[in-house]
Amino acid sequence: MVLMQRGQLLARYGYLKDRLDNLLNPSFTPEHLMERLISQNDTITHEELHLLLRHPVIDALFPKLIWQNGAGDMGLLDPDQMALVDMNGRLYLVDDEIRLVHPYQLFKAGILVEWQAYLNEKQISQPIKQAFRELYFLTPHEFNTYRINRFMGKCVKGSILAPILIERGWQIDKDKAHHHAMKQVGDICAMFAFEDVVFYLGYDLPQPITASSIQFTVNHAQSTPLLDDIFPIILSEILHDATTAITVANWRKFEAEISA
Repeated sequence: MVLMQRGQLLARYGYLKDRLDNLLNPSFTPEHLMERLISQNDTITHEELHLLLRHPVIDALFPKLIWQNGAGDMGLLDPDQMALVDMNGRLYLVDDEIRLVHPYQLFKAGILVEWQAYLNEKQISQPIKQAFRELYFLTPHEFNTYRINRFMGKCVKGSILAPILIERGWQIDKDKAHHHAMKQVGDICAMFAFEDVVFYLGYDLPQPITASSIQFTVNHAQSTPLLDDIFPIILSEILHDATTAITVANWRKFEAEISA
């Protein structure tokens, strides 16, 4: 249980206001917090980490994840020593800020396979997908382009697709006839467009809607950046969201159920 009163806690730690507010909401889980930290490559300060570790569930789960300190050192969190422990047992102090390591960073450093093997050997079951999280990259056809078209033409059930995207932080405006979902990650905004939408994206129709392209804007600018210029972690997470939603909401699954 968090020991400080809610009002004092939020006033003191404004940076974590949204996350802590959600954390104190019974409908919000520590898994949601961890997913948000890894998918947005966000940081928490040393003081904020101390605060979060007062939550007994977080105190039990955070040590099972790979973290990176401000100096770039990576390892599992040891809350008692407030340090990171790497695969060789070396300790690195957490004295400024810390972030959850995205598997892209492990892949880029050439140690993803080693960490996967280490976690298996130590029988560490991670509370969210981290070392074994799916990674998505641009295809050769997508380099030097402005839109992701790999989902174009996929028929999906909008009333199933919309809640999946919303759960992953996408926004869908039910008050306007917008035929796209949007997700803001820092300065980057992703827009996933759909065709054949009636009323709004999540409206339950007896026929499918059709996926179109994904494009990005930066700082609410009108210009669209090249896909190559999008931070790889953000790109991977957007593609992960889209792939999951398209797969689960695939219209053919519902056709099969109806005809069965």
